[in-house]
Amino acid sequence: MKNNHFTTTITHNLAIVGLTVGLLMIGAQPASATGLMSEYQQYQPSMPYSPDLLRLTNLSVTIEMNDANATIIEKRTYRWDEFTYYTNEGTVRFYRTLPHGGVTSTPEVFINGAQLSGESLTASVADGWRRSVIQRANEAGPTRGYGQPLFVSEPLTVEALQGETVHVEFRITQPLDPRGSMQGVSIPVDWHKEPVEQMELSVVANTEAPIRNLYSPYHSLQTDRLSERNVEAHFVGQERCTTFDMTVLLSTGDSPFHVDLLPH
Repeated sequence: MKNNHFTTTITHNLAIVGLTVGLLMIGAQPASATGLMSEYQQYQPSMPYSPDLLRLTNLSVTIEMNDANATIIEKRTYRWDEFTYYTNEGTVRFYRTLPHGGVTSTPEVFINGAQLSGESLTASVADGWRRSVIQRANEAGPTRGYGQPLFVSEPLTVEALQGETVHVEFRITQPLDPRGSMQGVSIPVDWHKEPVEQMELSVVANTEAPIRNLYSPYHSLQTDRLSERNVEAHFVGQERCTTFDMTVLLSTGDSPFHVDLLPH
């Protein structure tokens, strides 16, 4: 059976009316996700390292959008839930799924305030890494984002006591992706299965054409229309699921009547 789910937004004289119609919706757009992994030696130094996911406890995202691009700043707090083996230090790498459409700036990553270099893996190379993680760590989270490029930071040694936190900041500018008749961006949440304790999203849209709608299919945005070309939006939530990306969609235009179709 073919499943259809779409969001229709009708705009008349900049008055926005949203209508969501769903017919037997079984699945939603898959999450791409990201993660911070420790790399430790199990039992003997000669054995290959086994990666382990740190839990994401706080995620704060700021997005500045225009007609074509979005600049994204992600601030993430991870927590060690387990003691590491034989040491109070651990080596971590940050992994972040990248959009199919590429990026317009070199990704920047900071861990505990230290700026690190990194590399962007092609989709085929990234998928090979994802398969190896499943085999070594019995961890299925990294399969989210299969078929997409992946940014990998250089490793950094940090304190690894139980309950200790690791702070990650990630910055990127990327083109808006077409989503039906709208366009937007998706920010990966995390590979870890535990809910995020605190999640915040702040969006500022400044466009040349009038803004019809600023919308998120998975997180309820509180919007403030400052002018027909400038809209701000915010979201705050607790104990949020990691399996849905932070997705923000934008519709612009100056025609008096318009219908947006958003397939899922």
